[in-house]
Amino acid sequence: MLPIDNDIREQITVQDGNIAISASAGTGKTHTTVDKIKAEIAINHTFRTFAAITFTKKAAKEIETRLSGSKGDGFVGTNDNFVLKEIINPFMYDVYGREFKKEIKPNYSSENMFRNFEIGINKIKDTGFICKYNDNRKNFSFQLALKILEGSEAARRYMQAKISEYLLTNIKIAIKICITCSLTYVRN
Repeated sequence: MLPIDNDIREQITVQDGNIAISASAGTGKTHTTVDKIKAEIAINHTFRTFAAITFTKKAAKEIETRLSGSKGDGFVGTNDNFVLKEIINPFMYDVYGREFKKEIKPNYSSENMFRNFEIGINKIKDTGFICKYNDNRKNFSFQLALKILEGSEAARRYMQAKISEYLLTNIKIAIKICITCSLTYVRN
């Protein structure tokens, strides 16, 4: 039996360009995303990469598994992994100096939590670890990635070349929305 929204799923699969799928849990977002990626890989031989950015490790792993080797150079991962791999690690030094030209790894243990942005920057400088705020309604990685995109021409050019200017705008908007949502949540 076909899903009730099968026509919408098919439209997503054949639609040109970037897409964002928003739906409730368990509605088939991951399945539809994989179908879209596979369709693009089959018909579009001009692109070099894609990005399937999710909120959960579970969804990222499911996409990887369902693509079963057809991923190529595409990125599949969480939004935090994306900003760390594609923005923070390669370009932090461009904004904050050569002492940040090193591999930065996540360490979200409770002893590495902090309360303000400058302490987070110093943690990276001193330990090489990106950590998180002790207030889990704020996202340090997103704030840092946005500052890097705003301050680094090289980061902006890289992202434009890798993903496209349209998607870069959406990433910056998404990061700003996530920061705003976190701040709004704190106020309520």
